[in-house]
Amino acid sequence: AIVPALQNSEAGDNDSKNYTMIVGSQTALYQDGATPTDFEGSATRIMFFNVHSNGTDYTVAYDKSYRYDSSQLTLDSYQKGARHFNAIFSMVAFNETALLIAECEELTGFGANSQSVTNRIFYVEIDANDTVDHCYSLLDCNITAPSKRLIWERKNEILTLDGIAWGPIVTMESGETFPSIAIAYENDAKVGVHIELL
Repeated sequence: AIVPALQNSEAGDNDSKNYTMIVGSQTALYQDGATPTDFEGSATRIMFFNVHSNGTDYTVAYDKSYRYDSSQLTLDSYQKGARHFNAIFSMVAFNETALLIAECEELTGFGANSQSVTNRIFYVEIDANDTVDHCYSLLDCNITAPSKRLIWERKNEILTLDGIAWGPIVTMESGETFPSIAIAYENDAKVGVHIELL
């Protein structure tokens, strides 16, 4: 996710801009714990970077990190050795503290019709003071993950939600306008991407 900084132009140089780039790890880093299980999610890090552009070149510098817990596994798996995971796949930002985070849970077993996918989008508000840069491991950290609210879910899918982004402004018949979210799906067994608007 890319967020324009509050001061996005330096005096006397209209080509000079500053941005905030927000990146999330799909699941826990090695020192932060395990991947999601049937009983708990995975502690991940949402990382913020300062991006400066002078119009032709970009410089990127790490700024800070926050904690985010991905969801626990919910699909029933009865086959030993089946591949089952849940992870962060994408995000969009309203600003530097309010995010939409997309998670995908996928279960791939053996035999025909053995794949099941649940795609979810959560709304999260981060407390700007709750950085985790002082925590080597989130297993031993005094910062808890912010609460998240499920705002969209689609079950029994065969396509994996692989990316979300701001879409075009939608104009209703009444003349009201609303922002839209573009969702990109993909399937590892097929070539091509399917895109929808919310």
